Amino acid sequence: MTVPERQASALNYGNVVFTGASATAGAGLILDPRTSFRVTAPGSIAGDYAYGTASFGPVISPDNFGGSVVLGTDDVGASNDGCEPLTNATAIAGNIALLDRGTCNFTIKALNAQNAGATGLLVADNVPGNPPPGLGGTDPSITIPAIRITQALGNSMKAVLPGVTVGFVIDPSELQGADDDGRPRLYMPDPVQGGSSGSHYDTALAPNALMEPAINDSLFAAVNLDITPNLLQDTGWTLNGGDATIEGCDTGIDVVDDAGIIIGANVEATSKLCLSKAPRRGAYVACMAAYKNRMRASGLLTGRQALRMMSCAIKVGKPSKQ
Repeated sequence: MTVPERQASALNYGNVVFTGASATAGAGLILDPRTSFRVTAPGSIAGDYAYGTASFGPVISPDNFGGSVVLGTDDVGASNDGCEPLTNATAIAGNIALLDRGTCNFTIKALNAQNAGATGLLVADNVPGNPPPGLGGTDPSITIPAIRITQALGNSMKAVLPGVTVGFVIDPSELQGADDDGRPRLYMPDPVQGGSSGSHYDTALAPNALMEPAINDSLFAAVNLDITPNLLQDTGWTLNGGDATIEGCDTGIDVVDDAGIIIGANVEATSKLCLSKAPRRGAYVACMAAYKNRMRASGLLTGRQALRMMSCAIKVGKPSKQ
């Protein structure tokens, strides 16, 4: 690539992908079906667009978000920011409200849209950039779904209102956070974010991944490293393979599998931890049994794996003091 081509790629959100064979295979095992925010009409702006989700209200789905878009208005200051009760509630009722970012918290905008009868909320950013970040805030009284869209899309919608319809669609043949060939997307926002652009998987990945640029509360990194090991393997790292062992006893549990599940590594680490804390062999076995029960309850060990692990655990441990 030429320098200008690299510069263009650095801002080409959604179109730069990681082509490693292992990561592509892992994406097919891990990523959810693709969920897209779609403008369905008018044809001049129809298409799928990036969006940011809200930390409040219900989870967005095709069942709860869709319909006609109406620009919300109020009678104070910036008349489309929704920081005061909406003055066109009759038009808003039963439709998706479009409001501008700025002046007040996102939760206030959502409540004002909800009180006007909106079935959902679009918050258009007030600065250029892609992808749009999420909507922060907490308010358990908010019952309508809300998302954030780019300033550019917000302006495009306003230019052709009324007549804009939107919705969410699920395509089970494609992967969330991957391109149409199943290759995981890299995070290439516009503007460039130093230290994050090109160094992480895209924030659109679902479920969330360790290699995204932000920590997410849905990560279960104690047992699932998602497609991060796949990326490391593609770039030349050597992963610990084979079965996990407890003091030389083979448990039959993969140290790490093709989907980034590290149950075996977790077993080895837990065994060492239990050994370090147990004053006698019985306490070690009890510690491992408690661990086994937690993993079984979480569906992370099969019955056969649990039996084989405990068989190994019973053979080792500190000498009994009884």
